[in-house]
Amino acid sequence: MTTATPTAPTAAPPTARTPWLRASGLTKDYGAFRLADVSIEAAPGRVRGFFGPNGSGKTTTLSILAGLVRPDSGTVRLDTAASGLPGREPMAVLLDSFGYNPFLSGRDHLRTVARRFGRDRDRVGEVLESVGLASAARRRIGAYSLGMRRRLGLAEVLLVDADVVLLDEPTNGLDPDGIAWFRRTVRRMAADGRAVILSSHLLGEAEGLIDDATFLVDGRVAWSGSYNELLGSFAGTFSLLTGPRAFELAEALAERGIDVHQSGPAELAVRAEDLGAVQEMAVVCGIDAAVAESVRPSLDLVYHLIRSGKLAEKEASSHE
Repeated sequence: MTTATPTAPTAAPPTARTPWLRASGLTKDYGAFRLADVSIEAAPGRVRGFFGPNGSGKTTTLSILAGLVRPDSGTVRLDTAASGLPGREPMAVLLDSFGYNPFLSGRDHLRTVARRFGRDRDRVGEVLESVGLASAARRRIGAYSLGMRRRLGLAEVLLVDADVVLLDEPTNGLDPDGIAWFRRTVRRMAADGRAVILSSHLLGEAEGLIDDATFLVDGRVAWSGSYNELLGSFAGTFSLLTGPRAFELAEALAERGIDVHQSGPAELAVRAEDLGAVQEMAVVCGIDAAVAESVRPSLDLVYHLIRSGKLAEKEASSHE
């Protein structure tokens, strides 16, 4: 479910160029897990992707940003009057889909939210329509599927109407049409001047959606910066058509220290300054490999290189 207006972060004076939400040096110990020195920010009109495998600390970080969890150390600064628009809340948060009263209907739940934040009741019907839940508005939330509860949470975010929006795994349970709708909704939020952070472990769903990216690995930030700058650093990335022995060639290239990622059953994405060396290795392996095209790397490839530590070593100058 969603929350809004956190109390833990401290207010920062509004300025035109600074992010509306900025966290620095966040640390939190949970038994054997440690969130270590995490810094992240959200700027108006931009969508930041927050990526990492399950258990890497994404939800813990977002919970700290929302004021729901107190960090052991570090600071969170939220501009509580960022846009200056009357009636705007500082923050709205979608963290999970299980905190709803199962006996309330979706419409009644949103009416409660509307009363809490002083929103017009007519907006309830509008947001239910916009998220595709109008036909299920009278149904009890306990009968909603995961995807429907996710849509309800997004309806609540729209109803709250906040400057900063935090979304944790927002596409869980959504079908392909729902994911397409979600992407349009998030871009519209950014176009309206909101600052958005969305977390996901399904990288393909964020492809073409984000402006900035932060990658979390084992509780630490492995890379953070502008996504376009990150992708622009990938000169020399090629798509290599290899046939059914793609995995065999990938292993051989990796042993030679060449960055490679299997992007399909018979296709490799290869990052190398010397393409001739790649083709020579294919010949040595007895594999017929053809260079299809120079490519803009996928988010999956970027993450593969970051998690392996190769990108951090080669592109350290791209950090924020």
